[in-house]
Amino acid sequence: MQLRHLLITLVLFAGVMSNLSAAQPSPSPVRREANELQLMLNIAVRMAVFAANGELFVPMGSISPAERKVEAQEILNYLTGKNSPDFVATTRPLLPIPRQWDGMGVIEHHDRLNVELENAIAKGEINQPNARLLRASVLEIGQLIRRAIGLAKDSLLQENERSLKEKLVDLKILLIAARGSYKDPLLEGGARSVMENLPPDR
Repeated sequence: MQLRHLLITLVLFAGVMSNLSAAQPSPSPVRREANELQLMLNIAVRMAVFAANGELFVPMGSISPAERKVEAQEILNYLTGKNSPDFVATTRPLLPIPRQWDGMGVIEHHDRLNVELENAIAKGEINQPNARLLRASVLEIGQLIRRAIGLAKDSLLQENERSLKEKLVDLKILLIAARGSYKDPLLEGGARSVMENLPPDR
């Protein structure tokens, strides 16, 4: 288990560092929030991959249901934030969250992005064609994150090992959709679509 924990830590840390190096400082509040959400979703996806497919990362090729539930709780914590009633601190985290985490959940950063997007539209910083696309994308991201939160909660209630794994696989799929891909962000949506379609900062 210690070997798996070390591997997870290295992969998550590498992902965070690559994201931070790619991120460019911006004075635009909407771009800043969009970038923060994208970074957090990158981490959430990695956490979900390890929770859903953890048996691939241990020598014995087996993860107990109890361990999967701990990981589901840790994902729920990251999605909802430390101020959420759903937050439950784990005694020995299996999915390390980056130390620079400010305690705000993914869904909270999504809601802040929505506020900043509306502010930018109201100020005329985003034209109407782009505003329509961005509103639709941000709305969909919020729906996907909230469904992922629901699946994380459902995972904690599962007693059957197969059902638990299926819930975690579905959770992973939702978070990947919320993040989107680099290949075709306009059509696929997600946080990467938002970043691609925001106007450049002046």
